Amino acid sequence: MIENKLSVHRLPGTFLMWLILLNEFLVFAGLIVACALFRVREKELFISSTGHLNLQSGIKATLFLLVGGYFAAEFIKYSEKKGSKRAVAGLLAAIVAGFLFLHHKWQDLGALSAQGFDFARDDFWLFYWGIMTFHFAHVLVAVGILLYILFAYLKSEKISEENSRFFASGVLFWHLCDVIWVMIFPLFFWRP
Repeated sequence: MIENKLSVHRLPGTFLMWLILLNEFLVFAGLIVACALFRVREKELFISSTGHLNLQSGIKATLFLLVGGYFAAEFIKYSEKKGSKRAVAGLLAAIVAGFLFLHHKWQDLGALSAQGFDFARDDFWLFYWGIMTFHFAHVLVAVGILLYILFAYLKSEKISEENSRFFASGVLFWHLCDVIWVMIFPLFFWRP
């Protein structure tokens, strides 16, 4: 009898991280669905309010996140080898992209607030500020995780299976921020 050997591929990261990702995704999905329903119910308010948002600013934020996601994935690709310069460069580029996103979004939110478009103005701005600041906090945590991974990678003696799962978990959290932004962007910046 010939035995059929199937290779077992594990999901990257840890089971706990996948539970966290699922939880955060569901929370954001609930907020986005609620906002989308509000958009249908209060179409004129939504359209007039989105007119105060800067599409170029939204595109720039998207590029920062997606470029950061690319370089975070590059880190994973080259992190198997201890001290890989390409891994370090990828992770540093992802961290810089994260800081650029945070700085850009901080400036964007500050400009809106200075113009009087804060969370207390009306229901649209309550949704906008709630979702944007919640996402901002997630990107801030993701950048912190990537910084921690950088130091762990640089000081590790060898790259063990446990290290690899830990690195993958952190990068998965970064990608969660990418995926959430890709859902947020059309909600607020697409104008019918």
